[in-house]
Amino acid sequence: MSWAAQIEQHSRSSKANWLKNLRQHALNEFNSKGLPTRHMEPWKHTKLSLIPSNPLQWPQQKTELLGFGLKLEPKKILDHVLKGLDCYLVTFVDGHINESLSNFPKDQGVQFSSIGHLSDEDVVSFKTKSSQHGVHSINAALFQTGIFLKLDKNAVLTKPFVLFHLSSENKSPTMKHLRHFIVAGEKSQATIIEFHMGFNSNDEFETSYLNLVAQPDSNILHFKIQEASMSSTHMGTLDAKLEAGAVLRSYLLNWGGRLARQEYYVALDGKGADCSLKGLFFGKNEQNSEVIIDLQHNSSNTKSEQNFKGVLEDKAHGVFYGKILVQKDAQKINADQSNKNILLSDDAIVNTRPQLEIYADDVKCSHGATIGRLDEGALFYLRSRGIGKKEAEHMLLLGFAEEILIDIDQKLIPIKDRLHHLLEATL
Repeated sequence: MSWAAQIEQHSRSSKANWLKNLRQHALNEFNSKGLPTRHMEPWKHTKLSLIPSNPLQWPQQKTELLGFGLKLEPKKILDHVLKGLDCYLVTFVDGHINESLSNFPKDQGVQFSSIGHLSDEDVVSFKTKSSQHGVHSINAALFQTGIFLKLDKNAVLTKPFVLFHLSSENKSPTMKHLRHFIVAGEKSQATIIEFHMGFNSNDEFETSYLNLVAQPDSNILHFKIQEASMSSTHMGTLDAKLEAGAVLRSYLLNWGGRLARQEYYVALDGKGADCSLKGLFFGKNEQNSEVIIDLQHNSSNTKSEQNFKGVLEDKAHGVFYGKILVQKDAQKINADQSNKNILLSDDAIVNTRPQLEIYADDVKCSHGATIGRLDEGALFYLRSRGIGKKEAEHMLLLGFAEEILIDIDQKLIPIKDRLHHLLEATL
């Protein structure tokens, strides 16, 4: 069955009006655009052969979970990864919500439900818009699960809200598509953590799309930690609309996956909106790790920061494609974009393209990118103090990487601990 046929079949089975309309729109978009090609600038350096040309099977719910031939115990995995983090939690196992491993939000002024219980009124904040490409259309048409979270005016989510996605072993190649909707009401506050972890050795195609509407003066802290298995193609998207005075701080650790691509589409639509995007992408062996950003300043007095770092070894390939658009009437803008990369082998490659597109005249904007190796002078200094080569390299890489997470609150130390663990386990 082709993607178009699968999408059409799925769209016909939808019952809720909002879902039927979304899926029909996605079908039309996919028929118009198809799968991405190298003629599309943000896909110019992507290994497109790792995106399935036809749909794969849906994973089935299981009573026993296996990963690389071993029995998985999801609770132990959660305890190991989150290290006692006091949080609200929704656990997805092979794309299905596992309520026994979840702790749903209970704060006053906070509404939570699974995607299957949404009404037309719930999704009124999320306008159906054109897909950026065919993979977005696939997600919109085929997503089978996800969550809806709404914070009322002045509501505060008292604990971090973790979306934990676990993939187990499957006997054949599988796909799963998830879509989450979050509305942060006026002057509300929340911390959202997306975690993706894979234990499957068979091919997997996963798309995950997070829709966020941040209403006036809301404050959202967002993390994404991606540790898909090396047989997985993972394509994630954060699609955020920031209204007047809204603040978004987002951090990325892009670690796993045969092809792992994280996209950001951020619209600063209200005066005083403020967005910071930071992250670290890593690749080894023949991994492909990509960060794609389309950030638009659509209103005056808005501010944005982008700071992404890449660490690539062996024959890994990294891509950074970042675009800042400043509209004609968006004056008094402050925008900064930086991408720095370290290559640890002669065969590692990174393609980086920071961009500014400015139509206003009262702006302060900067961008830049660097590609290099570990500082030989710093290495020599550390080794002259009796530190071994491997340990010295690790110290320098940790210092390079930790800048991304340096301003994280003490309550979220497990996030920093996870970065340290990933660096120690893979470098």
